[in-house]
Amino acid sequence: MNPKPQLTAIIALRVSTPSQVNKAIDPEGYSIPNQREACKRYCEHDLGGVEVIDEVVEPGVSAKDIAKRPHVRELIEKVDRLSPDFIVYFDLSRSARNDYDAQWLWRELTEKRGVLIQSTHERIDNTPNGRMIYSITAAVNANRIRQDAEKVKDGLTRKFMEGGHQG
Repeated sequence: MNPKPQLTAIIALRVSTPSQVNKAIDPEGYSIPNQREACKRYCEHDLGGVEVIDEVVEPGVSAKDIAKRPHVRELIEKVDRLSPDFIVYFDLSRSARNDYDAQWLWRELTEKRGVLIQSTHERIDNTPNGRMIYSITAAVNANRIRQDAEKVKDGLTRKFMEGGHQG
């Protein structure tokens, strides 16, 4: 009887602003090391001992537009080279905050390459229900970004109307 092959994962870590890195002693700040530990723990405990074979780190890059993220191209190149079973994010908002980009990422990784996107917070699988949860989560993340943008715009408009300057 052949032993079951070892399942593997690449973990993807990201913070959205440069101010989140170079904090304290660690040049990665606080969030990236915390995400790394959570992803490794998830691979070990929740996925049953999946081996982490590589990682991609995006320090201080917005997830708003996937086309402007060189680390996504790096991730896809590593997937093509290493053929992992999983890509593990701390949470799905770390992968994409635009719902169109999230669907693009699912197609590129899961549908085209057979690599399942995972999150330490949201439970995703390759069933119709798992895909639905992924899609709903992507839509919620995108809506949050759009609402935050509206709040900022409203605040800047009010500041300008009261004699302040934008900047």
